[in-house]
Amino acid sequence: MKENQQVKAGAVLFKLDQAPFQIALDQANAALSAARLSVEQLRVNYTTAQAKLAADQQTLVIQQRTQARTTTSPARRRNRGRCRPRAAAVQQAQAAVTLDQQAIAGALAALNGDPNIKTDDHPS
Repeated sequence: MKENQQVKAGAVLFKLDQAPFQIALDQANAALSAARLSVEQLRVNYTTAQAKLAADQQTLVIQQRTQARTTTSPARRRNRGRCRPRAAAVQQAQAAVTLDQQAIAGALAALNGDPNIKTDDHPS
């Protein structure tokens, strides 16, 4: 084409190279897929933390019951040194429960406070 040349309607004036746009689109789609996968992984982490908390709470109850039995038994009261390992086991079980509760809080925060949030509604 020449300068000031008349053109017919619908004539192609120039063509854009589509490759950079296709690359950008592919990268955006990959980032979206990664974000969706990340949200699903956050949801799994939350569920796992809840299951671990339930198990550790049961362990704590068992340790507390065991300690109560050993400290109330007359024969055991004579051997108070044996109660120390039970007390340590109760403290350890309580610490595990506390850590599990913190893990749940962290997982919930990562899910924007809603464990049932739709994947595409998550900010990421």
